[in-house]
Amino acid sequence: MKCFKQIGFRIQLIIMICLFSILMVLAVSFLNYHWYSKELTRQTISQTQQIIEQTGSNINVYLDELNRLTLTPYYNDTLLTALENKASSPEKQLEDKRVIEEFLSSAMILPRDEILRVYIMNTEDIYSYTRTPYEMSDYTSYLQSSWYQEALSTTKPIYIPPHFEKAFGDKETPIFSIVRQIRGIQDNKKILGVIKVDADYSGIKKICDRVKLKNHGILLILNDDNQVIYHTKNLQNTNMINTLIQNSYFDNTLIRDDFGNRYIFNEYSISSSGLKIIALNSYEELLAPVKKNLEKTILLAFFCAILIISFFTVFIKRFLNPLSEIIQLMKMVEIGNLTIQATVEREDEIGYLALSFNKMVQNLQKFVQKNTQLV
Repeated sequence: MKCFKQIGFRIQLIIMICLFSILMVLAVSFLNYHWYSKELTRQTISQTQQIIEQTGSNINVYLDELNRLTLTPYYNDTLLTALENKASSPEKQLEDKRVIEEFLSSAMILPRDEILRVYIMNTEDIYSYTRTPYEMSDYTSYLQSSWYQEALSTTKPIYIPPHFEKAFGDKETPIFSIVRQIRGIQDNKKILGVIKVDADYSGIKKICDRVKLKNHGILLILNDDNQVIYHTKNLQNTNMINTLIQNSYFDNTLIRDDFGNRYIFNEYSISSSGLKIIALNSYEELLAPVKKNLEKTILLAFFCAILIISFFTVFIKRFLNPLSEIIQLMKMVEIGNLTIQATVEREDEIGYLALSFNKMVQNLQKFVQKNTQLV
């Protein structure tokens, strides 16, 4: 502080103006960055939530279509007759099996690419048509399965949550199933059997593939066990999801992994199917343009500071030159030169100061002369 007081008034004034200008520009830049990043994050969260909710709605519509597909047996009287009447001979039994399985292939499998296997089963027999070399996991024990028992007790469709089964090879495929009870037409209380549809996620994948998230966002679908059954191509490592879900630190809608990377986290649950849609947007990538803009603003601030220094150096030098002249004249008065006069070129405060200095020197000269005469 003492050193600052020893600096000339001109330099002090320039330093103060420059510091104030730089601090003001930096304060405005950081406040604008904070406000804009907060607003951008809010808009991204809102828009992403709308996107995944619409995606969930589309998936619900798709699942409803599959539910209605399980009602198609009621539109085929031949099928219902084959299920209702017991075969009287092995030939009749084979004929009924052919009718039922032809229906399953033509009405259920062929129109929909995502349907892998269709079964109609009762306590006496099981009819199936499949696209895969593997049957359902509980093919030989379906009578004891919980979903079969539940289907016998209700007329509503039963949704079996996403699970992994072998379909085309050793690699397990995510499969979901819809089960519905089949009743007789003439006797509505008579249960003819249960229809079960196994489908893969190609239909849901088509819906999700149409979703475009900004800033290379990641879209995922998880089942009840938090297993990833769908993800966009941006996700290179599915293990990261388990890390985020199990070992993450939540800050409102921001989620942080073990490496400190932050993501904007949006989630939407489809209650009817047990699916969760998750959208992850990299917080760093989202704010990257804003940070670049902040860096440019800071560089611009320092460039402006240089211009301000140059401008005020010239301005203050021109403004303070009369004061400097008066200071030099005062030093000459100190050594006894009372004949000097300051140049009065202005009518402002500095002009008034120069005029007063001249009067002071004149009065001091008269006083000295008078004292000399008295002596």
